[in-house]
Amino acid sequence: MERLSKSEISSYQSNKRSPAIEALVAHLLKIGLTFRPDNPEGSSIVCFAESEELRPEFRSSYTSTDLIHYIYADLTNAEQTDLMNITYPKNTAQFWALVAQGQTEN
Repeated sequence: MERLSKSEISSYQSNKRSPAIEALVAHLLKIGLTFRPDNPEGSSIVCFAESEELRPEFRSSYTSTDLIHYIYADLTNAEQTDLMNITYPKNTAQFWALVAQGQTEN
């Protein structure tokens, strides 16, 4: 089974706005995470609460890059390529654990 690459997931997310991704975003809001745009390179963050240095369990928002890493790890763990079957995290700790896993996978 051929796996989707992170760039394919990113392209799918930005171009098609699938109902599955929209539902995942709505679920993340229910568990206490809000979306914030990626911080452009070289711009500063005024509030430490949005800093990448903050431990994940204390973060209250995520970026599109975090979402891509989460989806990539979820699809890799499930050995599937169907973006319609994204697993919802039970809590923020599970979300951030999969984000970290997605960052380390190639």
